[in-house]
Amino acid sequence: MKRFNYKAKDSLGRVVTGEVEAPDIHQAARLVKGKSLYVISITAKIDSPFSIIRRLRERITPSDVSTFTRQLSILQDAGLPILRSLKILQDQERPGALKNALIDVCDEIESGAT
Repeated sequence: MKRFNYKAKDSLGRVVTGEVEAPDIHQAARLVKGKSLYVISITAKIDSPFSIIRRLRERITPSDVSTFTRQLSILQDAGLPILRSLKILQDQERPGALKNALIDVCDEIESGAT
């Protein structure tokens, strides 16, 4: 699930901000509306790249990184688009930190993040 920051108005017209967790932006909007709020804006909450890297270093071994980069290189040399390559590796990865990171990266790319 992703986290979304929202800005909304309550029944008295006061601006309220907060955070909800949902699979996509549409469900996030439904959750905010479910709180009897009028949605002004909703944006995906993005961790800084440094915090993501720091978090991943704690759980992904150098061997995992080596294997991943070698496999990604092979898929890229074969001419596959980067998103397709990442999804293939995500599907092959066993549950754990690397698989979760690949899921997050694929979601970010699909949502237009750079």
